[in-house]
Amino acid sequence: MSKLIDLSLRFPKTAISLAILITLMFAQNLPHIEFDPDVKAMIPKDFPAIQNLKEIDETFGGSEILIVAAESEKLFSEEVLKKFENLHKELEELSNVDRVLSIYSMKEIVSTSDGFEVNDFWEGIPEDEDGINFLKERITNHDHLYRTIVSEDFSAMSFILMFSSTFAMDDIKIRNEVESLATKYSNPDNVYTAGIPITQSYLLDSMRKDMQLLLPLGILLMIILLAASFRSWMGVFLPMIVVIMSLIWTIGLMVLVNEKFVIITILIPIILIAVANDYGIHIIAHYFENIRQKKSNLDSSENKMVAIRETVSSLKRPISLAGITTVIGLLSLLGHFLPPAKRLGLLAGFGIIAAFILSLTFIPAVLVLLRAPPGISGGGQDRQLNRFLIGWGKFFTKYKIPVLIFCALFIIISGIKIPQMKIDTDPVHYYRKGMEIRDNNEKIGELFGGSSQLSLVVYGDIKSPETLHKMKELSRFLENDPLVTDVVSIVDQVESMHEAWNEGDSTFKKIPDERAVIAAYLELFAMQGGDENIERLVDVWGDSLNPDGYHSAQILARLGKISSAEVLQLMNKIEAYIDKNYTEVKKSQVGGTGSLMGI
Repeated sequence: MSKLIDLSLRFPKTAISLAILITLMFAQNLPHIEFDPDVKAMIPKDFPAIQNLKEIDETFGGSEILIVAAESEKLFSEEVLKKFENLHKELEELSNVDRVLSIYSMKEIVSTSDGFEVNDFWEGIPEDEDGINFLKERITNHDHLYRTIVSEDFSAMSFILMFSSTFAMDDIKIRNEVESLATKYSNPDNVYTAGIPITQSYLLDSMRKDMQLLLPLGILLMIILLAASFRSWMGVFLPMIVVIMSLIWTIGLMVLVNEKFVIITILIPIILIAVANDYGIHIIAHYFENIRQKKSNLDSSENKMVAIRETVSSLKRPISLAGITTVIGLLSLLGHFLPPAKRLGLLAGFGIIAAFILSLTFIPAVLVLLRAPPGISGGGQDRQLNRFLIGWGKFFTKYKIPVLIFCALFIIISGIKIPQMKIDTDPVHYYRKGMEIRDNNEKIGELFGGSSQLSLVVYGDIKSPETLHKMKELSRFLENDPLVTDVVSIVDQVESMHEAWNEGDSTFKKIPDERAVIAAYLELFAMQGGDENIERLVDVWGDSLNPDGYHSAQILARLGKISSAEVLQLMNKIEAYIDKNYTEVKKSQVGGTGSLMGI
C-alpha cells in the first residue's frame, strides 16, 4: 500500500486519470441495474420451502393468489351482476392467469336420480327479488362461497386469480392489467386488489423511488455536514467524490455479476454514504491541521508535499485498521443463510475497500495539484465548533461517574427489551396505515379471509379412505387455528359427492368407507368435466411413475394475515402435527407463498 501511495504522490495526474477511468468503466453499467422485490429471491434455492414451492408449482400450478374485490350497494341487482360477470371474463384473459374463482365460475355437486351431477353454480342473473333471495340462500349454503367469495353482508364479492406458475410471473405487468380493469369497472362501485404479486410490484416502485430520493438526500446531507465542519470546498468535495466513486464502482460491479437490488441490498448505497467518507474526512482534517501548524511557505510545492506526506504517513495505519475492521464486520454476513445478506456483506465490503484505496491515493494526488485553501493556510479555525466540542468533552470528564452509570443503565434496559422485539416480514407492513395498498389488503382480509395461503401436500393413495381421513384430520387441525380462515381439499369434494349420491342426505356428508366407491365417484366426477374443479387439489393427471394420478393432493389453507411470528408459529405446529400423525405414508410438505413469510 505504501508503494501505491508513493506512486500516486509522484504521478498525481496519472493516479487521478486512472481513478476516473475505472469509475467511467463501472459507470457505463449503471443504466442496466435491476430491482427484484420478490421474497423468493432472498431465500436460498435449495432451501426446503423453495423446493416445496417448486414441486407444488410443477404438480398443481402456481400457489400465489391475487384477489380482486368488488363492492356495491346494489351488488345483486341485474345491472351490477352483469357488469361483474364481464369483469370475470376479462380477468380470465389476463396473462399467466390459469383460473379465476368467483360466483361465475364455481361448481356445485347436485343430487340426481342417476347419482349426482357437476353443474355450474352460476345459473344466470335472477329475474326478481325471490330469485335474488334464492341465490343468496344458495351462496350461504355453499361451503366455499359464503365469507370467502361473497362477503357476509352480501355487499362485496371477490375474484380469486390463480396463476399457472409462481416462478414465471411478471408482477408489474399483472398489476397494471388488473388495476386497469379495476379502474374500468369501479365507477360508481368500488373495485380494488390485494395479494403478494400486487404488493411486490409496489415494492419494486418503492425501491426505485427510494434509490432516486435517498441517494441525493444522503449526499446533500453529507455536503452540508462537511461544509459546516471544514468551511472549505476542498473539505466538502474531496470526501464526497470518493463516496460517489465508491458507489459507482460497487453498483457497477453488481451489474457485472448479474446481481439485482433486493430489499436487503438496497441498503448498500446508504452504508457507503455513511462509512465511505470517513477515510477522506480524516485525511482532509489532518492535512488542514498540518497547514495550520506550519502557517507559512505553503505556496512552496516542496513544503506542501511534506505536509501531504506527513498527513498520509500518520494516518495510513489507523485508516488501514479502520477499513480492515469495517470490512471484516461486513464479511461476517457471509455466515447468514440468506444469499442476499451474504452478497450485501461482499458488495458493501468491496465498496469500503474502494473508498479506502481512493482515500489514500486519489485524495493525496488531488491535494498535490490544488492550492491549500487561503483561510486554512492562514491558521484560521472554527472556534465556535471547537468551543462546543471542548465544552462537551469537559462535561463528560467532570461528571464521568454519572455518565458511566447512565450509559450502563441504558444498555441494561435496552438489553432487557431485546427479547420483546417483533420480527415481521409481511411486505404489506412496509407501508403505513392509511396507504391504499395496506388498507386494501386489510379490508380484503376482513371480508374474504386474506390474500395468502399455505399449501400442504400429502402423498399416498388419495382414493384410499385412510388417506382421506388423515387429510380431514389435518384440515380440522388447521381450521382450529385462528390464523386460518378457510381450508379446501379433495376431501370436501368427495364428501359432497357421497352426500349427493345418497339423495342429498346430510348424514352422508362424509368419507365413504370403501376405496372402490371413492374411485367410482371420482371417475364419474371426471366424466362430467369436474377435473378442472379439482386439478388444483389433487394430482389428476399423474406422471411417468404414477400414470393414473391421484398419488398426491394438497390442502389449501387461507391465511387471514401473514404476520411472520404467527405464520412461523403455525408452521411449527403443523410440522409437529405431521411428525406425530404421518408415520405410515410419506410426510406432507408445508409450502405455498404464505410459508415464506414464516422463514
